[in-house]
Amino acid sequence: EDASSQNWEVVSLEDRYQFGGSFAGGYHFAHGDWRAGLQYTYFGSRTSSPGTEISSSEGEIVPLWAADQRAGGPYFSEEARWTLYRHLIDLDLSRRYYVGQLLAASAQVGLRAILFSQKYQAEYGNATTSLTTQTQTDSWSLGPRLQLSSSWFIGSGLELFFDIASTLSYVDCDAHHQEEDPLGSYELQLNAKDVRVCPTQEMSAGIGWGASFLRHAFHLHVTLEYTLETLYGQNVLRSFLEPIVVNFSRGSDDLTLQGFTLSVRSDF
Repeated sequence: EDASSQNWEVVSLEDRYQFGGSFAGGYHFAHGDWRAGLQYTYFGSRTSSPGTEISSSEGEIVPLWAADQRAGGPYFSEEARWTLYRHLIDLDLSRRYYVGQLLAASAQVGLRAILFSQKYQAEYGNATTSLTTQTQTDSWSLGPRLQLSSSWFIGSGLELFFDIASTLSYVDCDAHHQEEDPLGSYELQLNAKDVRVCPTQEMSAGIGWGASFLRHAFHLHVTLEYTLETLYGQNVLRSFLEPIVVNFSRGSDDLTLQGFTLSVRSDF
């Protein structure tokens, strides 16, 4: 039967906001008003499906993360977990230019290094057996980064800002996939390696507040920003499985991340 004539329902993971952290340091050169910075950022995300169980009269669950979708099937229950970890290190050099008294712009050039890991685990079951699959990718990347920033000072230490940044990275990725049943009658392991050059695009906007203390010897700056980041061609968690998985085609190798960042900076 043609898949287009069947009734399909996609079981998806739940979207959740997760916490991360960032630590940065820098130096302000007296000559030329240049600034050098070093920043480390960590972000980890864990999410899961609520679990699904159906009766045989309602149909069956197709294990799209299994190479052999009929091994041990049909299946009537599923559970899935997805984890993502990113470690970023940014080294940059920047200079701020004032356009009038209320508007400032800055250009920032530097390098970005990333350690990026994803893991997807799924378990499909029926009355007699189950099938467990695990797919994991681990990659590192390095490349130049360019950022353009603008700030509009609205008074009382408040400012509105908008940033746009691009990175072109050399990405080296290792992928692993395995599936098995608890009885040991079925087992599959796959390994792959992929090397590519990929761009990343970031946009962020927010509000900030700053003030000087101790006769301008100490400056405190607090910002709240929303960031949208698209990693083009870097979501390879699924791509190496596609040639051997029946009736499945991924839509894109792109990965989009978004969220809010609260930052506190002190200058002295």
